[in-house]
Amino acid sequence: IWQGKFTALGTGSNRYMAIEAGKYEGMAGNTVMRDSNEFSQGMLLQFDKSGNLRITKMDFYHEDSIADPWVINAPCKDASHLKTYSHLRRKGLNQAPKLSSLNLTVGDKEDGVCPISVEFAAGTDDEFVHHYIVIVKHIRKVVIQKNILSDFYRHAKTSDMKASYKVDLGKLAPGKYEVYVCAYDSWGAAAAPVGQEIVID
Repeated sequence: IWQGKFTALGTGSNRYMAIEAGKYEGMAGNTVMRDSNEFSQGMLLQFDKSGNLRITKMDFYHEDSIADPWVINAPCKDASHLKTYSHLRRKGLNQAPKLSSLNLTVGDKEDGVCPISVEFAAGTDDEFVHHYIVIVKHIRKVVIQKNILSDFYRHAKTSDMKASYKVDLGKLAPGKYEVYVCAYDSWGAAAAPVGQEIVID
């Protein structure tokens, strides 16, 4: 929802969902998820006799509603009906996500390199975590970056989202590395990153 001189709504698709081109891992295409046909969303708009509007965000796949409805009062001369969900107000109220910790797993060395993966608990947010970025640095230079889209679009309730993520980072040669994970919400607000150093002999 966006409010300026008018109210605008953006909704998910009934079928074949797509998202912004974020270079996320595991996608079917640049903007289409592999599970794009496994969920369906929309909105139910209800007006009362006084012109007040109630907007219920719908998850048709799970036959459930998403978060709390938006309620917009009938238009009035002072335009106060356009202030509740104004972009500036909502952005000002937004809180950045939070992350707890991460764990690294290093496999057995083969041909001079070791497979490595990172596992971390899902971040928490006042709405939901939109995506994660996992970065591996070697001598202060980024050598690996993985953009992980969260499963926010799959669930009507954030409590049903994944509790943790495991990301394969490939194989690394001997050296000292720093691994960081950061979470971002749909406003682009970033969590304080969590990180860990690792030395591969």
